[in-house]
Parts: sequence; C-alpha cells; structure tokens
Amino acid sequence: MIPKGCIELGQTARETALQEAWEEAGLDGILENRRVGSYRYEKNGNLYHVTAFLMHVTAGANAWPEDHRRQRRWIDLGSAPRFVQVPGLRRVLRSLTTHESMAVS
Repeated sequence: MIPKGCIELGQTARETALQEAWEEAGLDGILENRRVGSYRYEKNGNLYHVTAFLMHVTAGANAWPEDHRRQRRWIDLGSAPRFVQVPGLRRVLRSLTTHESMAVS
C-alpha cells in the first residue's frame, strides 16, 4: 500500500499526503505539483477516494509514529504493481513509467 489518510478540516490533499508519508513511512520530501492519479477502494463497507502524489524523498527516519504497525520497503517501480492488491492503485503505479522507485509501507 501507499501512505494515505483522510483530509482533516483546514488541510489540503497535499498537506495530508505529506503528513501521512511521515506518520506511516517515516519519510519527508517534496511533492510534485500535480497529482499522478486517483483511485477508489472499499474498506469495511465504506468507499474511499484516494488522490496520489509523487513525493521526492529528502529524508527517512529510523523511527516514525507507525513503525510498530508498518514496515517500510523500497522497491523498483516496475515491480511495484505486483505487490499491490487494489486494482486502481496498480493502474496508478503502472502510469508512473518515468520514475525509478518509490517507498511502500
């Protein structure tokens, strides 16, 4: 999966993306200006819409808020879709053919 979360009141989607990358994967970075895609998925009977941004990682922490629940793993972008169960996320990942790697938590 990729880090994701609900947009809090007063936050933008971009601010939420940066916050979730820190909380879920211990990563800081710079987001590209435009989103790279979006998809929907169902969880516990609820439908969620995810807007995905590409983040250029500038720092990775050894410890982060959810490190007890998640393991960070670096994989080649070309291999990423085979690790993903959500069809919409697989589609977004396949569309990112010009970027070399991304973090998956």
